[in-house]
Amino acid sequence: MKLRFYCDNKDCAKEKSKPYEYEIPIEAAMEENDIAHIFCPRCKHVLKRVQSIEEKTLHQPTEDV
Repeated sequence: MKLRFYCDNKDCAKEKSKPYEYEIPIEAAMEENDIAHIFCPRCKHVLKRVQSIEEKTLHQPTEDV
């Protein structure tokens, strides 16, 4: 599995056809807190992390039956 990041700066995306994306292997970071900020090489904006579908469903509140 990989951790994916993207640039959400609208001005940066206008210059290219799509936002800048960056991936690192999850093994490169023991925990999410071990990752420093990653900056877009185009505009120097801090990249945002893309949450996978699995992560989103794991953090969903469940109803008690």
